[in-house]
Amino acid sequence: MRRRYWVIAVAIPLLLVAAEVVYWRIAAEQLRTGYHDWLAEQAAEGWDVGSGPPSSGGWPRAATVTVPNLTLRHSGPMIPGDVNVASAGITLSVSLFDPGTLHLSLTGPMHVRAGDMQDVIVTGDEASVSMPLQQTDALSGVLRAKGLRLEAASGAWHLTVGLLNADATIADATPADQSQPAARFSISSEAIALPAGIKWPLGPNISSLSMDGRLHGPLPNIRDIRRSAEAWRDGGGSLEITHLAMGWGPMGLTSSATLALDDQLQPMGSGNG
Repeated sequence: MRRRYWVIAVAIPLLLVAAEVVYWRIAAEQLRTGYHDWLAEQAAEGWDVGSGPPSSGGWPRAATVTVPNLTLRHSGPMIPGDVNVASAGITLSVSLFDPGTLHLSLTGPMHVRAGDMQDVIVTGDEASVSMPLQQTDALSGVLRAKGLRLEAASGAWHLTVGLLNADATIADATPADQSQPAARFSISSEAIALPAGIKWPLGPNISSLSMDGRLHGPLPNIRDIRRSAEAWRDGGGSLEITHLAMGWGPMGLTSSATLALDDQLQPMGSGNG
């Protein structure tokens, strides 16, 4: 009898471990499938995407897929000029205890270049984006970064942000109720060190900067950026900054504003501070 109890006591943990391994394999395979589906979607939208072979890991806490040497390139009417992104690695992960949220994190430096702009290198102690896997009538995401650093590949300048938090929600379709925003966003940051070599009017350090806002009006599905901006303007589009707060040197500022585009697609608006 005692031997039977001993066998049962050993068998139960082994079965639990085996079940978790199976669960992990299923979750990792779903991540791989989702990544390949994303590749196909980007290719259909005109992006050239390349990477090394993905690898799975993360057991026992999470299912992860690490994609090394990820590169994205796009040129065409949707984006003014070429866009090139090259990352040493991106990790996609889903916690086995919270399988409803997808996390994407940088695992090395990332190069970003748009048009004729300089090649910018982005690094960070932590840099990740989280989003729900089951999106409903809106697309939402949360960005978290610590020790963020942006610098020119030439080494001519650099900017650092000690802490950055941002979240955004974008409606899949233009709300029927025009009083409802098409998108909402919130940004907060601390310990911003501006590039040296420039005489900033209030000093090189911004202690804090936060902003909350809403985007009103239709978000046209038009590839040409100028026509898209015109359609947004003609549909009553506006950007509402509901709250902005900044501490820069001796200045403390709080303000709000509403912005739109004029006939020449130049920004116009009003605000108070």
